[in-house]
Amino acid sequence: MTCPPSKAWQVYHWSAGNPLVSVPVPTGPEVSAPMRILITAAIYVARALYAVLELLPRRRKVLMLSRQADTPSRDFVLLAEDLKRSDPSLEIVMRCRFIKRGLAARVAYLGEVLVQMYHLATASVCVLDGYSIPLSILNHRGELFVVQLWHALGGFKQFGYQSIGQPGGRSAAVARSMHMHRNYDVVLCGGVGSVETFAAAFDVAANSVLPLGLPRVDYLRQLDAAKDSAAPPAALESLRSRYPRLADQSKTIVLYAPTFRWHMKAAYEEVARAFAARDAFTLIIKPHDLESATMNDAHVVDATGVGVLDLLPICDVVLTDYSAVAFEAACIEKPVFYYVYDIDEYRAAPGLNIDPLEVLPSVSSRSIDELVGRIETLDYNAEAAAAFRESFVPPRDVACTPRITQLILSKLPTSR
Repeated sequence: MTCPPSKAWQVYHWSAGNPLVSVPVPTGPEVSAPMRILITAAIYVARALYAVLELLPRRRKVLMLSRQADTPSRDFVLLAEDLKRSDPSLEIVMRCRFIKRGLAARVAYLGEVLVQMYHLATASVCVLDGYSIPLSILNHRGELFVVQLWHALGGFKQFGYQSIGQPGGRSAAVARSMHMHRNYDVVLCGGVGSVETFAAAFDVAANSVLPLGLPRVDYLRQLDAAKDSAAPPAALESLRSRYPRLADQSKTIVLYAPTFRWHMKAAYEEVARAFAARDAFTLIIKPHDLESATMNDAHVVDATGVGVLDLLPICDVVLTDYSAVAFEAACIEKPVFYYVYDIDEYRAAPGLNIDPLEVLPSVSSRSIDELVGRIETLDYNAEAAAAFRESFVPPRDVACTPRITQLILSKLPTSR
């Protein structure tokens, strides 16, 4: 099968070329007047309490905040380890708390907010990987340096301020009331191609977005380099032991890792059907961490609960859609194909920064059967893949974690 060549690389920016992004937010549902008064009052009370806490001295302390999970991310762990190696005396505090649904869970989270306020008042650097309520709503003295270590190297889908007023995005009123994504000094991304996208998404100046990569890039590349060694990493050996089919080198291992949707069962079954018709493949389906659907199919490796960073080195091909896993796959030069059966919906809302059918047509399709045919012959545009890597991920010879560590250490007060 011959595929049309991909177009010269182009990134579709929500606000391309504007060095200081001013966000003309679409109209969304308004916050009711009583709720707006309640939120405003709560913020003033929090700020008053925080002003008292800020009388405490700031220490050589790095605070890491996350709402993504109740445990630290790979990025946090790797960064903390490198910081400790560089400065064993450094104090590092991690506060990771996923906000569960329900009124009781949200009320309970208020206690966590108070703890975070204390640490914000006494830390010199704060690193976070998403939106933090206390970090954004409070007024901080100039001594606190804030690093947004976003949980993805780039963004195919529009997010943050790009998606305000869109289905699945925040309303303009909520974003204003909760001071969404405020108080960042720098925002990190994977490559220069994501700078303007992240500037728009976080409503910051483009020169505040630094393409330093993420610690996960180093982990992924080290794992990939050692996967075929005499003593493979324990993470890979564990996977091969758990899923013996992954050790069969006669088959092409395809990892299907789509973005989060509420109802994915039908898509999983369609992908499984297409690959089951060909004996040359081992198919891994990796549901999103928030996805509850699982596969009971003898022909499929259901990797629910397995970290995608551990799966990428052992696969031969990655199949995704608008997921940031495409950037991670690019870090270790895995061929990536895009199954975009619902692209019209995503073009409409939340919108796309990178449209696979427009910029990578040779590896993108609405038809899974067409893509399986291309994967079978590895029919893809290597030149376009190289251009993607150059734009969106750090070079192979660059270690990301030490660069982030040096940035943080440079913002700490000198030891006494």
